[in-house]
Amino acid sequence: MVFLIFLHRIFCNRQTGISTEKELCYNILGCYYDFIHVTVTTVKSQLYDVLSILAIGAYFIPIIIVLVKRIWYPLSFLLFSSYWMLAGVINVILLIPGININLLKKITVIYNMLDIPIALGIIYFITHSYAVRKFVRTASIGFVLLEIVNAIIRGLNAAALKYMLAIGLLLVLTAIIWEIVLYLRKLEHGRWERKEIFIYAALLFEYGTYIVIYIFDYHVEQQFYQRIDNFIIYYASSVIATLIAICGFLIKDSGNRKMHKYA
Repeated sequence: MVFLIFLHRIFCNRQTGISTEKELCYNILGCYYDFIHVTVTTVKSQLYDVLSILAIGAYFIPIIIVLVKRIWYPLSFLLFSSYWMLAGVINVILLIPGININLLKKITVIYNMLDIPIALGIIYFITHSYAVRKFVRTASIGFVLLEIVNAIIRGLNAAALKYMLAIGLLLVLTAIIWEIVLYLRKLEHGRWERKEIFIYAALLFEYGTYIVIYIFDYHVEQQFYQRIDNFIIYYASSVIATLIAICGFLIKDSGNRKMHKYA
């Protein structure tokens, strides 16, 4: 590849009468840069393909475990496994070839709008803390109202979500960290709480990574080809997060069967 690019540059320079040693060095350096750029882009593309398939497959594993092991209680496992299954379905739709690009953009925007309320709603139903439940209820209602007003004023597009996503990420991370802190403060943990902490750890990692993706998407100017980095980070974090959650689904039962209420 480098050799072909080099020959092309030499031929072009001869056509224009440029043949100095200095220009030759520039050509060699330019060819090397082109080769590195092409190689890195190719590797990123292949990595993206692999990670996207792994992530989509991982999204469906929790719900499969729930159905196979019949984990109907506590409700957190069914809710969070359904949450990741929904993410898997959306990503499958986005990868289907031939779908109208405008439709894909609308699906992505709507899913991003629903993601935060869904996550907060699940935390509301499964938390053992009255304080967390009260915070999540207030935050969810306020956030949904803001999203509706924002959509009416700015429309359904990615740019309109710039500030809403930032607010949503902060709300979800606050609730998740709050739950983890309450768990760590306890001396005894119920059978299911030991499993649930893995789910919260997975969510903390996933939404923490989303902050990085959000910053690059909305606050760092990127070339079009550089946006694949965001997708690689997204799918890689999804794979790691779901693996952490799967550990919680599969961890051996131990400890008290009683569910403890937090303060």
